Amino acid sequence: MLCMVGVVGLGGCRQWQPAPGASPGEDLYRKNCVTCHGVNGGGADGPSLIAREHSPDEVAAKVKSGGSGMRSFDGELSAEEIRQVSEYAASLSRPPK
Repeated sequence: MLCMVGVVGLGGCRQWQPAPGASPGEDLYRKNCVTCHGVNGGGADGPSLIAREHSPDEVAAKVKSGGSGMRSFDGELSAEEIRQVSEYAASLSRPPK
């Protein structure tokens, strides 16, 4: 079992629970990326995702292969999950419409 930011309760570590109403990409981001990139992509232990605009393809390549301190999620996330989380993470760097 893995403790992630925001899922530690009074009883200790518990299994990941999706945020109500979260898209699959947002849920994957919160489960796998929040610890390093922050809830809103502003950075934490890892770099900010909002410092410059990222395309979903750029993010997907990084999620799949890792590098520069980021681990690879290839084999851990499916191609569809990588697409979903990459689209969500890329959306964090774009100004709201």
